[in-house]
Amino acid sequence: MRFAFVLFALSLSGCMFSKKPAPAPTPVPVVAKPPAAEPPSPPVATVPEPPPAPPAPEPTVITTPATTPAKPKPVARKPKPAKPVQPPVAPSVHVPAPAPPPSPAPKLGELLTPAEQAEMNRTVDQSTAAARVTLSRLQGRKLTAEQADAADRIRTFTSQAEQARKTDLRTAAQLARRAAVLARDLEANLK
Repeated sequence: MRFAFVLFALSLSGCMFSKKPAPAPTPVPVVAKPPAAEPPSPPVATVPEPPPAPPAPEPTVITTPATTPAKPKPVARKPKPAKPVQPPVAPSVHVPAPAPPPSPAPKLGELLTPAEQAEMNRTVDQSTAAARVTLSRLQGRKLTAEQADAADRIRTFTSQAEQARKTDLRTAAQLARRAAVLARDLEANLK
């Protein structure tokens, strides 16, 4: 019960360590000035104010020792045997073995049977040959801007087909077919 009362008293007073006692106000003497026109009145005795009451003492805190759990007894540790001191060894020079050459990255793409590869190669060869024949026929003719643009696209498709033949045979066949179709359309437009 006392403990609760002490806690209650502490909570009302705030933190007793951070509070500074308020300085006592100094009394200001009151001086009465007599008016000049009036006759002097009998002297008035000034009564000094009583000194202010000293601040109330802070309540003392009585704390009861809290019960702490008993500390476990320290376990005596056995000292570790000292390791024999070895003289420092000079670092050895380690030369790594030469790395084997990196293996080529696996090719990503469609797996074609030998028959499909032969068919695609035949398509690329036939289509690019047909486009080149058409371009050779147009060699001496005067072409409009649209026809010259079509001839440039045919050349681009055939060169892309030859480059794609090394990595992606199906794409190479498609590019060669486009070149052949554009060449037929351009030749038909010239007649």
